[in-house]
Amino acid sequence: MFKGGDSNEWLTVEHILHDTGAIHASYVSSQWLHDKRESGCAFDMHEVNTHVILGDSVTKIKISEAAMLKIKFINQAKKEYIADVLCYVIPECPASTPIILGLPALLDKNLFEHFISLLMKAFHTAGFSKTQSKLKTEHFVNSLQELKEELVPWPSTRDHCRLKN
Repeated sequence: MFKGGDSNEWLTVEHILHDTGAIHASYVSSQWLHDKRESGCAFDMHEVNTHVILGDSVTKIKISEAAMLKIKFINQAKKEYIADVLCYVIPECPASTPIILGLPALLDKNLFEHFISLLMKAFHTAGFSKTQSKLKTEHFVNSLQELKEELVPWPSTRDHCRLKN
């Protein structure tokens, strides 16, 4: 969730992708940011001059703007994890996943524990244990099918992801 303008109210973001492959930065959709600004939310914006190469290793997108977002996750035990995350503004973010948390944000001292808890939940749900390092392929594939909702994108509806600007 995030706080917009002068409001102290946290607003929910439906999905945030936790992307360990985004090794340099986090990202926010320009359309999502525009929509939030239109509804009165204010963000700490920064001019930047950089680019990002997408996962296909070919597509290159120029980045000229970044937004500082205060992100809060609340787990099922009601523990809060809060961090300020600088997100590059990109036009190509899918509407269903307006925010992509990259590896630097996931390794933030305030979000790392949250991220590890998500991984451990997936690890145990898939049938792994601390003493068992491999699964039978068939069981693993079936478990991943059951975890689809939890893995791509990590659902904020279960984790109550919150942003504050």
